[in-house]
Amino acid sequence: KTLENNEFGDYPDFLVEDCDEKGMSTFTNKNALIAAFSLIEHSHDPFKASSNLFAALKKGGQIIGSAPFLFPRHGPADLSYQDFWRFSRDSYAILFPDASDITLYPLRGRIGTALNVLTQRYRFSFETRFHKLSSRINRWHSRNGHELQASGYGFIVTK
Repeated sequence: KTLENNEFGDYPDFLVEDCDEKGMSTFTNKNALIAAFSLIEHSHDPFKASSNLFAALKKGGQIIGSAPFLFPRHGPADLSYQDFWRFSRDSYAILFPDASDITLYPLRGRIGTALNVLTQRYRFSFETRFHKLSSRINRWHSRNGHELQASGYGFIVTK
């Protein structure tokens, strides 16, 4: 089932503002898994949205998702949704303070992050066509204490 802040034709299944505690209370303790990819940066109150998503999990449930850190602004010109926030690796402990575990997966290394900020063509052309090469470049240029420089983080949050 899908939940979204905005309606797009026959999508989503549930039209609920993720920051609305009362609207989200319908989902409290009901989900073993929630996918939240590129969601919290578009919430006007990411702390409330994260709290509501976490509350929707059953004990032991997980939120799997991603959010940007060093990443270009993204959102439609018609402002049907907006791009508000960026999250460093340290922010996840504040977004999900009651999590039993938070695992982060850096997206891109120093070189890929820089290229992606300069032009999104990097992401949609080079990175897509030459995935193995771009992964090697990012790994090699992220050694020696620079492995935390990322364009964002994939995450798994466990209740």
